[in-house]
Amino acid sequence: MIYTAYELFWLFFIYSFLGWCLEVVYAVADRKRLINRGFLNGMICPVYGFSMVFMLIFMDSLKREWFYLFLGCLIVGTVTELLTGLAMEKLFHLRLWDYSGRKFQAGGYICAATSIIWGVLGIIVMKFLNPLLLLVIRESLWMPGIICLIILCTLLVIDTVTTTAALMKLKNQNPAFLEIADGLNQASQSL
Repeated sequence: MIYTAYELFWLFFIYSFLGWCLEVVYAVADRKRLINRGFLNGMICPVYGFSMVFMLIFMDSLKREWFYLFLGCLIVGTVTELLTGLAMEKLFHLRLWDYSGRKFQAGGYICAATSIIWGVLGIIVMKFLNPLLLLVIRESLWMPGIICLIILCTLLVIDTVTTTAALMKLKNQNPAFLEIADGLNQASQSL
């Protein structure tokens, strides 16, 4: 299936938000308290958005073959998670997750159990969730959708810049960055 850029942007934001929700629920179950999981202050985990969009683009031809779809989604999700983990540590000296204590792990960045979850999530998304989301996206009014995407992209850029600046210790030089990052964090916590 060929996706339009409009559809891919919407799917990226939807899956990034759903991934953030999944991470928050996991953190509540694991630590018994609400934690804003992820790199950004907003309610988004881009690793989920990118993983799912890559799966949709590259694994679409495997939709009828459950095993190969599972395997392909497992590989795409695991590679995306590995590259994200390596980049976060290299660029920001930050480790958002660590699988070191688990069996069949590699450097603490990936592990077999999480890879299997990526495969299962990929099947659920490709077979069941994505067709419903595409129907909603395609039936929605285009102009309000574009306006919402522009707003979401702008917020994502602001969140990424302020978070990156904070991590690179630039926030002390410019109090506006700190104020924007705090505002995004408060909004995320209240939601």
